[in-house]
Amino acid sequence: LELTGYAAAEFMSGKRNFGDMIHPDDQDWVGKDLDNAVAARESFEQEFRITNKNGEIRWISSRGKASYDSDGNPEFGDGTMFDITEQKKAEFALAEAIQAADAANQAKGDFLANMLE
Repeated sequence: LELTGYAAAEFMSGKRNFGDMIHPDDQDWVGKDLDNAVAARESFEQEFRITNKNGEIRWISSRGKASYDSDGNPEFGDGTMFDITEQKKAEFALAEAIQAADAANQAKGDFLANMLE
């Protein structure tokens, strides 16, 4: 509920599909990665975006593994999901700060080179 804005019962009853909440830019690779993990009977770990009930984009860290029936068919997934939006914002801010510092350093070097000419 806190993560998606929807009650767990809506997902359990089939009224909601978590896959439909995955950001359009992430849907293809998330689906392929998950399909590959299920086919290989391996666990999966992903970071992707969803759009919650309020229309907010949230970053998710998802880890889990499929469970299989007696015939070896995937039956359900078991795992965890965490909202890592604040962590991602901090990572993006740090990357921007590093890029700005690099640009400032380059400008300083260019200025000093011009002063020495």
